[in-house]
Amino acid sequence: LYKTYQEKGQTVLGESVVSLSEGDRASERLTRACEMASLVSNPVFELPEKGLSYEQVRTCDNEVRSDPFLFLDRIQEDLVRKPLNKVKRSSAEIFIEDKEILLLNSKGLELEEKRTEILVDFVLLAEKGPLLDGECRGSKKAVFYDDLKLTETMDQYAAYSHESLKAVLPRSGLFPVIFSEEALDSLFHFFCLQASGPGRFQNWSHFKVGYPVLEDLQGEALTLSSNPTLPGGLKTRSFDDNGLPLLPVEVIKENIFQKPMNSKRYADYLNEEATGDFSNLGIAS
Repeated sequence: LYKTYQEKGQTVLGESVVSLSEGDRASERLTRACEMASLVSNPVFELPEKGLSYEQVRTCDNEVRSDPFLFLDRIQEDLVRKPLNKVKRSSAEIFIEDKEILLLNSKGLELEEKRTEILVDFVLLAEKGPLLDGECRGSKKAVFYDDLKLTETMDQYAAYSHESLKAVLPRSGLFPVIFSEEALDSLFHFFCLQASGPGRFQNWSHFKVGYPVLEDLQGEALTLSSNPTLPGGLKTRSFDDNGLPLLPVEVIKENIFQKPMNSKRYADYLNEEATGDFSNLGIAS
């Protein structure tokens, strides 16, 4: 909830969040939310208006949506179908979310989105004698069932379980390191934060458009992009939380900062183009 009001002769923006559940008295909750908004004083920004153009993206597995219980059973079968060499399946949880998003604002904007998300969490145990187990927790998330590929994932994590039985602390020294999965994803958080509107508005970003992101570059130059249209991407969307259209953006090209990532809020604050926040990350290889 956004509310403009006057403070010391200037127009400021008050903000609050209200969540309504079945049985709530909406008018009372909204009145209280307005009161809470009056305690916040932020710079004003304009919301997106109706009439904007949006990319068509696929965010919903219609087969999963039509019969989620069938796919719950199918995923359970996928988890146990293939025997694992000297590895036991300890536990598993399967979640299927079916979301319907309706976005309306006071500017006349009206947008809809349907989305499915599948999450599978599991734990594997590799045994080496009665007193030693190698435990490995795995997780796979996808928009479409066909992207889960659980058989391949189980083989991968079964290998991790075996390797954990042999793992020891490495000796000290300088060695090549390979990052994968969650570690690889978080490796690029620094660049996303530095390229973001908040970092630049609050003056802690070191990035400048047209300049290198790393002065003393050693190794391959980074090319990083944001792609909200990636098929099956977990952050694929045609619009952001305020209804801004989202498009692919090349943020860094061969170590040179090309374009900042600004939500509509920070685009207005900085008097720059609105791109939306980061979506699916793309790294050129």
